[in-house]
Amino acid sequence: DYVRDIGEDDKPVPEPVEGTVGGFDKLSHRFRKTGWNEANSPVVLSSLPVLVWIFWWRGLAPSGLYVLDLDLHSVGLPRIAFLARKFLEYETFFVPMLAGIALLLAFARPGGVVLKGAAVLAAPIAVVFAFGHEYPTSSGLVSERLIHLPVLLALLLAPIALARIGAWSRAGLAICLAFTLLLAARNIRLETSLLEAAAREPDLGLARDVALVVDLNRAKGECVTVRAPSIDPALLDAYVAKVGAAFGDVERARGRALSLATVSPDRDRIAAHLRAATGTITAKAGCPLVVLVDGAFAEATPESKESMTLLAEVIAGPRRARILRIRR
Repeated sequence: DYVRDIGEDDKPVPEPVEGTVGGFDKLSHRFRKTGWNEANSPVVLSSLPVLVWIFWWRGLAPSGLYVLDLDLHSVGLPRIAFLARKFLEYETFFVPMLAGIALLLAFARPGGVVLKGAAVLAAPIAVVFAFGHEYPTSSGLVSERLIHLPVLLALLLAPIALARIGAWSRAGLAICLAFTLLLAARNIRLETSLLEAAAREPDLGLARDVALVVDLNRAKGECVTVRAPSIDPALLDAYVAKVGAAFGDVERARGRALSLATVSPDRDRIAAHLRAATGTITAKAGCPLVVLVDGAFAEATPESKESMTLLAEVIAGPRRARILRIRR
């Protein structure tokens, strides 16, 4: 396809190699012969986050994220309404609206990569919507984490609609830019409000404030004993039962439940907030500092109470923790 030019010295000019301007044209021609064109670029770019997600987790979701509940009596429209409300709460109507526009444009040209990609994600979405664990049964309340696949699909489709609209005219491009800026501003406000709400949550607030007090009173090298409620055994039994109902590995689930029987979420949260080396927070007795969460202080013996000095008391909503130092 390339025509050689003859220079003034009647010597042929060598063909450009791929990587030069002429080579780029030649490479582009090869892509066009395979059906590639510039219109596919937004599709590829918007698909990259999805592909990275799938590659990172080696699937559509982290292993063990879902426990599917095959109780057909609990399948109904209330859960779909609940998840749709949560979807709009997190993403506003702009994102599903743009995703709908992208689907309409894709249906106008059936057989394209957009419809195929949407179908790949739609199948697991239908499964988790139909069989996602509902608690209490027939309440329509399911885990909010079930919406992350629909959100992923909507975020995959929305840039395609923006790219098509922006290509029509300068006015369309201006509208797309305005949409993008509005969504960015709204999402920043949403994330800020979520972080503020998390800071007010009693469990997290208790762990954060206890860690601050411990940091102020702990000498270098001192460990901290945290006596706090462990995970409710009934919840662990329910977890094993659900794995069995979903034809999962019951023995593995039972082993995991056994390993979690002595785990305290409060202890882990305090350790996460504490500015100290791993292993500073422990459940074992004998540390100079002791943290007693909720009813742990009432369970302590009178002799142990007399041997400890109260450093501070932290109250977060209905929860309470006492930080004490053992007198030597």
